[in-house]
Amino acid sequence: MDIYKKIQKARGGCIAGIKGAKVKTVGLAAELFGLSNESGIYKKIERAEAVEVLKSVLHKDMAYNVKIMSSEKAKNLAVEFVDDFGGGAIFYTNGEYGKSRTNLNVGPSWSPATDATFDTGVIVIFNEVVGCAWFADED
Repeated sequence: MDIYKKIQKARGGCIAGIKGAKVKTVGLAAELFGLSNESGIYKKIERAEAVEVLKSVLHKDMAYNVKIMSSEKAKNLAVEFVDDFGGGAIFYTNGEYGKSRTNLNVGPSWSPATDATFDTGVIVIFNEVVGCAWFADED
């Protein structure tokens, strides 16, 4: 089973896939997966940050912080997704999920890419391929 199917099986409410496409902007990449193409939503992140974003939303849901799977399994899936893309891949996300925050009493912020109450994930642009693992939860 490929990593995209593994992610979909392990975590409902997600878009996970890869498409052959040469895109010039992250907005055009997002559009391929039915996400908003508005400028300003997506911010470039490092490979290690992409792993942390994915690990965070695979491990617990965004609405109630309920455990979905073990932290170890979430990290393994996140690493496998990121490792599907070689050096030079460019990673994007839309918020603070999986990132350190100064005020732990306040949840992460994000710029919505869907109509869901909560959404985040990672979009990858690599050569002529676009990958996506995007998650949406409702309150």
